[in-house]
Amino acid sequence: GYLTASPLATLRRRKIARRERVLTEAEVARVLRGVSADFRDFLTVLSQTGCRPFSEAAKLTAAQVRWAEGRAVLSEHKNAGKGKARAVYFSPGLLEELRGLAERHPTGPLLRNRLGRAWTKSNVGHYLKRVCRELELEPFT
Repeated sequence: GYLTASPLATLRRRKIARRERVLTEAEVARVLRGVSADFRDFLTVLSQTGCRPFSEAAKLTAAQVRWAEGRAVLSEHKNAGKGKARAVYFSPGLLEELRGLAERHPTGPLLRNRLGRAWTKSNVGHYLKRVCRELELEPFT
């Protein structure tokens, strides 16, 4: 009852076009005005730090931030298995915003959705779809 050869062996993967879209400054301003303060904080951290959205920014805690140094050292990140440390640096303004979030959330993730949970790929995707529809913007990720 077993197959002697894989029926998928001859299939070829189709080419997939990149979904790259760079927002204009005006679009960025519209999006930031059209989202909640919690989501705005999340987007600000992403845009100013280069953090990976869900494996780094969404998991950022107050304990990871070295306030005097203006950075966070992440123990769990993409290249952790290679023994490399990942440092994320914050501008003075962003550090102050994070300090305010740390006062509200001394434990657990700093960047939370309206339910008090960390942002996930799923809820960010749904939120962005809704924002694009409401603001009549071409979809972006």
